Amino acid sequence: MKRFYFLITALFVFSFMSAQYTIADVNLNGQAFKKLTGTVDANETLDNTSLWIIADSVRVATNAKLTITQGTQIFAETPQTVLLVENLEDLDGGGNPIGVSAFGEIDWQGTSTNPIVFNSLANAPGQGAGDDSAGQWDGIRIEGGGPGSNSGIIRYVRVMYSGLGSNGLELRNVGNGTTVEYVQVYKNDGTAGIRVNSGDVNLKYIVATNGADRGLRFDDDGDTGGGGWSGAGQFIVVNKDIPAGNAIEARDNTLPILSNVTITGVGFNSPGSTPDGNGFRVRDDGDLKIYNTVVTGVDRSVRIDNNSGIANGDSVFANSASFDNNPGQDSGTGFHSSADVFNPTSASYDPSFNNSVTPFSIVDSYVGTSTADSTPAGALDPFFDDVNYVGAVQAGDGNDWTFGWTVTLDGTVLSVSDNSLMPEIVVYPNPVQDNLKLNTNSNISAVALYNTLGKKVYENLSFDNNNKQIDMSQFERGVYLLKVMSDNVPQTFKIIKK
Repeated sequence: MKRFYFLITALFVFSFMSAQYTIADVNLNGQAFKKLTGTVDANETLDNTSLWIIADSVRVATNAKLTITQGTQIFAETPQTVLLVENLEDLDGGGNPIGVSAFGEIDWQGTSTNPIVFNSLANAPGQGAGDDSAGQWDGIRIEGGGPGSNSGIIRYVRVMYSGLGSNGLELRNVGNGTTVEYVQVYKNDGTAGIRVNSGDVNLKYIVATNGADRGLRFDDDGDTGGGGWSGAGQFIVVNKDIPAGNAIEARDNTLPILSNVTITGVGFNSPGSTPDGNGFRVRDDGDLKIYNTVVTGVDRSVRIDNNSGIANGDSVFANSASFDNNPGQDSGTGFHSSADVFNPTSASYDPSFNNSVTPFSIVDSYVGTSTADSTPAGALDPFFDDVNYVGAVQAGDGNDWTFGWTVTLDGTVLSVSDNSLMPEIVVYPNPVQDNLKLNTNSNISAVALYNTLGKKVYENLSFDNNNKQIDMSQFERGVYLLKVMSDNVPQTFKIIKK
């Protein structure tokens, strides 16, 4: 497996560490890129008129803003010295940042149809068949200025195949003036897909898919002594079809509040597989308040190794559902003995928590909610939208906030991108009865068709570019997603079969 590393640190140290940055035109295997190297010490924009490579480590310096526009694709290149990337902030050897005078700012705003995508160079256009393995590069780290501070905006951003021994997206001491919403981390290796250390940043519309270990982890930063994360999070999905670790883990003096979370494990997403991994794990003096949440398909749904936190009301699992987990764990409810007070089937259950072990319908890995036993989220925290249901994503037209910018469990992009770099393909008629035609001047190497459950129902790896059509008469009526690989660039189209 090729390894790629990329680290963005919105941190500035003494001037002798700062260096000018360069943007160079490079050509790899006939594909043009722009390559960013060094410390960004002036306002700079990466836009979607080019494909971008990040060389080694790139830093955003004091009073500088790095803007990334919608639809921009950024690829991580192997650094010359990995240890330099890991120790940029520990120059005194004592575990503390030195010479921090100010923080850089980011403005990364994609859209629901044109997200910003970070990936490894192995998956860039023109660079071969691609690599689907987790942990091909390091990840993204944002250093904030503490509670209440503002590091900028992260919106509609997807991070692919990151976390080589670390985290896909790490928010260290980031304040609640920062916007972090519509973010997916896919196939992360290492500690966590998204890790929040200290600070009080709030999270909304978050997806962590097929991480090899934790989906999200909350703790302190180990440096400032400011305690653990104390923000809020709403509309969070952690979904896996592989045996893996904790979906969400809180530790080290954290005290956040979450609402409208959906966790689906391998036991749910791979029928016939044994439920594996855990839902929520609270440990090491951490606490976590959880509401309007569903956990299914895992081994243990809730484990809270902090009795004082439960006694003080700092750790809560309420107005939530847990079902179809490991059948050997309390008949599939999955509650660990440490969470008996939240378990409706336990003699120690406190009914004021209003939890349920009754299944409800969830499709497409995480779409589906229930109003049974829920509570209005707006009354829990002022950051929350005032919805009243259990789960993260409602069913029904227009309710799936993940559609158009995220990928499925197998990496399929369920979106229609208008990125100007992509070959133009016109698919018609749509709706279609019999033959679906593809009009394009590009070369189509493969097509695949997926149903709304994400199951591949058709694939053609030797597409006829003379005919350029697909016989749809063999399929049932309904909605499908057509993935087209053209000139080594994937595009996905929503197809309605009459």
